[in-house]
Amino acid sequence: MQANFDDKKIDFKKGSKENTWVVDGENVTMDISHLSDTERSVIWNNQSHEVQLLGIDRDAKKVTMLVNGKERTVQLKTDLDLRLESMGMAVGAGKKLKNIKAPMPGLVLDVMVEPGQEIKEGDNIVVLEAMKMENVLKATGEATVKSIEVQKGQAIEKNQVIVEFE
Repeated sequence: MQANFDDKKIDFKKGSKENTWVVDGENVTMDISHLSDTERSVIWNNQSHEVQLLGIDRDAKKVTMLVNGKERTVQLKTDLDLRLESMGMAVGAGKKLKNIKAPMPGLVLDVMVEPGQEIKEGDNIVVLEAMKMENVLKATGEATVKSIEVQKGQAIEKNQVIVEFE
């Protein structure tokens, strides 16, 4: 996972032991005590911090909080968010789609759009068979299809451009 903490990118994952995390490749310990619905006591590498939650936007995966009296914003990105972002499919209003790339090698079972077609977020774009499963790739925003770079029945590689948008 990745957290943008006041615009500083931090990679992190759960450590192998209880209350441990790997943050930017370094093992750290963290213990969180829930004091109330909005207040936490956090011990991070043996340093105590008072945290008060000010707001949570679950759709945007964003948390605003006071940490030791200073307002901080944390934007979380899961591994899936990061993978989609790397394929040009980042989630977010106002983002212009450039293309859709194959998330894995597979076989194109169906192309559900055509050049010039306007699409909206959530529209089905392509059906890709990979590891004996059918995966429907959907639009993550609004765009107009510029070109289709694959054909039904074609084997494709990971990160290969499937559809380009205007």
